[in-house]
Amino acid sequence: APMNLFAKLNNPKWRESPLVWVRRLVIRDGFSEKPLQDVSLKPGLNIIWGKETKGTEKQAFQPGHGLGKTTFCRLIRFCLGESSFGQSRTVAGVQNDFPDGYVEAVIEVSGKSWCVRRHFSPGHSSFARREKTLSTFVHRPPTSDSDSYAAFSATVAAVSLNNLEEKHFLADQKPFRWGHLLAMCSRDQEARYV
Repeated sequence: APMNLFAKLNNPKWRESPLVWVRRLVIRDGFSEKPLQDVSLKPGLNIIWGKETKGTEKQAFQPGHGLGKTTFCRLIRFCLGESSFGQSRTVAGVQNDFPDGYVEAVIEVSGKSWCVRRHFSPGHSSFARREKTLSTFVHRPPTSDSDSYAAFSATVAAVSLNNLEEKHFLADQKPFRWGHLLAMCSRDQEARYV
C-alpha cells in the first residue's frame, strides 16, 4: 500500500487545534475604545481580501495592491515575535499616523490562550498575559513586571521547536530558533529569510 505522507495531519485525533493559533487580531489607535480593525481567524484557510474603496480606486496601484494584506500578515508575525511589522517606509507611516497605536492578539499556544499587546512606536513595552480575552487589558492594564512578553515568546518557541525532527541547519549545525520558523511559515512576497 502506498504511504500517505499526510495521514498524520489528516487524522483528527492527532491534534485538536494548531500548536500556535492566532485567533484574533485587533488594531487600535490608542485614543478610542473602538478598534480600527478587529479580525477573528479560524483554524484552516483564512482568506484576506483587500476590498477597494473610492479612495483606493484612484491610487496608482494595480487593482488589489496597496490595501494592507501584507501589513496584516506582518502584524501577525509582529505579535508572534518578529522585531518589526514592515519596511521602514510603512513603519514610519503607521507611527506618524498612529503614534499611540498598537496591535493586540489572542494567540492560543498548545491549547492555552495568551493576550498580546505590541505598540507601533518605539519606547513602549510589549506585553503578554495568559488570558482568554483582550478585555482583561482594559480592566487590569498590563505591566512590565507581571505581563512579560518574554515569557510568551519563550513559550511559543518551546512549543514550536520541541517536536522538530531536525534541530539544526544541515550546513553549519547552528540550531533552529523560533524566528527561523516564523519566517518560513508565514513568508510574504519579499521572502525575508535573513
